[in-house]
Parts: sequence; C-alpha cells; structure tokens
Amino acid sequence: MNFLFKFFVKDQLIFNSSWEDPAIDRKLLDLNFESDVLTITSAGDNLLDYLLDSPHSITSVDLNPAQNALAEFKIATIKSTSYDTLFDLFGYGKYKEIESLLTDLKPLLSPTVYQFWKKKKHYFTSKLPFYHYGTSGLIARGFYYHLKLNKKLRNKVSEMVNCPTLEEQYLLHLELEKMLFDNFVAKFLLKNKFTLSFLGIPDAQATLVDVHNDYHKMYDFIVGSLRTVFKEFPLSRNYFWYLYIKGQYSKETCPNYLKEENFELLKQNVDKVKLVTDTFYNELVRSPDNSYSHIILLDHFDWFWQDKETQLKVWKEIKRVAKPKAKILFRSAASNRNYLIPEIQNEIDYRDDLTSGFTNRGRVGTYGSVNFGVMR
Repeated sequence: MNFLFKFFVKDQLIFNSSWEDPAIDRKLLDLNFESDVLTITSAGDNLLDYLLDSPHSITSVDLNPAQNALAEFKIATIKSTSYDTLFDLFGYGKYKEIESLLTDLKPLLSPTVYQFWKKKKHYFTSKLPFYHYGTSGLIARGFYYHLKLNKKLRNKVSEMVNCPTLEEQYLLHLELEKMLFDNFVAKFLLKNKFTLSFLGIPDAQATLVDVHNDYHKMYDFIVGSLRTVFKEFPLSRNYFWYLYIKGQYSKETCPNYLKEENFELLKQNVDKVKLVTDTFYNELVRSPDNSYSHIILLDHFDWFWQDKETQLKVWKEIKRVAKPKAKILFRSAASNRNYLIPEIQNEIDYRDDLTSGFTNRGRVGTYGSVNFGVMR
C-alpha cells in the first residue's frame, strides 16, 4: 500500500457509502437463517442489506476504525431510534440535533466510536450533507461546486436525473462525458495517485488495472464503465450514482436499509452483527475451523495481488474457516482471474454463468469482474 493510502486507512473515513451492489450479492449468496457470514465493513450498507435475509450471524471486519465507527453508528441508530431519524442521518445526510442524539446513543456506542462522532458531528450539521465528507466525499463535494459554477453542466445533469427513458439518459450522459472527462484536468486527476487514494484505490489496485483489466488504463476503465452504467441502468433505480449527483438519497432511490418497510426487520436483526477492527487475515486466524458458510471479500485480493505468498497465506486460512461447500464472493478491478494463485483459481467451483456480462456486475461499474462460487 502506498503512503497516502496507509494514511487514509489509519483513521480517516474513506467510504461514506458502500460501492458494491448488494442486489447482486443477495441473488448469488442466497442467505438464510443458517448462514454465518464473514465480510468486510466498508460503509456498512451492504451488511445491513444482508440482514434483510435474516442470516444467523454476520462478522464484519475492517482495518480502518472509521469505517466500523460508521457501521456502529448506523446499527445504534436502527436499534434505538426511529426510521425518520435514520433517514435524516443517512438518507438526507443532515441532523441538527446530533449532539443530543449522540448523548442518547452513548450507551450503545463504544467509547472510541462515541468520541469519533463527537469530533465529526459537523458532518451532519453543516450546509453540506454527510455524503460530502470523508475522503470519497471530497470528490462529491468537488463535483457539487463544479455544478454550482457551471450552469450549462448543471442543467444537463438535472435533465439526466429527470430523464424519462434510458435511451435519452444515455445520450445525455455522452454529452456530459465530453464536458466532464474530455479535458486535461480530468485526465490528470484520474491518473494521479493522490486522487486515487482519496477514492480508496491503493497503488496495487491501480497497477492491476494496467495489467489485468481489459481497458488497461484507469482513466479509460472509469470513463468506459460509467458509459455502460448509464446505458444499462436508469438513475431512478441506481442509488449509487444518484447519491453522487444529488449529494443525498431520496426515499424512492436509496439502499434497502433506508427503506421504511425494512426498518422493523433490521431492528430485529442488528444484534446478529459483530464488528471487528483489524486486518481480515487476523480475523481469519482467530476464527475456529468451519466457522463461515459465506465469505465475502469485496476486492481484498486486489490489494496484494503481486504478493503470491500473502495470497497463499490468506487462502489457507479461508479454507480452514470455511464450512463445507461454503460460498465465496469477491470483486476485482481485473477483468479475469489470472492475477490469482492457482489454488484460488482452481479450488472454487466458479459460477461465471451467473456473473459474466456488465449487468451481472451491478449498478456501480467500479469493478472489472465479480467472482462467485462454491469452495471445493
């Protein structure tokens, strides 16, 4: 990991929302009341989505304490407040009485998490919404100010948000693509290690794109993926990009954990979540044999794809803690699995028939592949 990424991972909130499509996950994983899940926290959105299938347990790990602090705050809010409070905080991203709320939630928060949000309470009380904070939020904030200063761009974006058809949305996106990406500044930023670190992309993953992604260049990968996203998915059903454009969710366009009809089920299930702040590997080592029926790695293999010894070390522990016929799911910036050691390539029965093609990778467009299968 590069120095900048290590700095951000240490204690800065990187992801204020999760960037893996849980609709794809839940279709593939088929969770039920017997499922014991091991995953990575990110912003906590997807583990909350998994709870809607009422699994037996979810162990969620993140090296960055700020990411677990966000998930813990969401869980405490669901446990002891109302749906309206949850949506104000994480739908609209605004909550003026945050000081009072934190006092009420203090018994449910660990001391370090309570102090974290005491210091970050301005994330919910300023003129800008919560989703313009954290390092990835700075990118959203930059886009917000760009829109504010550029009336033509602002009008085009507004048209696209309210587009009646997918075809019209795609044509508008092509116009916006030229305005946003066909310039020196955009090309510089999307090749710059500093910008990529803000987006949570370490050097290793950027290099992986160069070697094992069909686009071979990060700039081309991002621009090409976005083009396909807006061709395939209407914004009204794509809360990931709706959020970045609007700075907040709407009650119609939002993650499942923010939908009112799911609130009571979440409240019943949130005690099934165990949050761990540590490396994924350390949690594997601590876990007993045959602990997990489902293992979700996000893009974890990308971070050390050039280190074959680490791949093997992690894989051996995954095999040990996996239950018989455990399901495994991971994403990658790579378009293929050639970057993985033979053991990971050969000791899973991959279901590429379920994950091939762009629409089976989800509404986000930030990954080159989704890999799912049953461990042998």
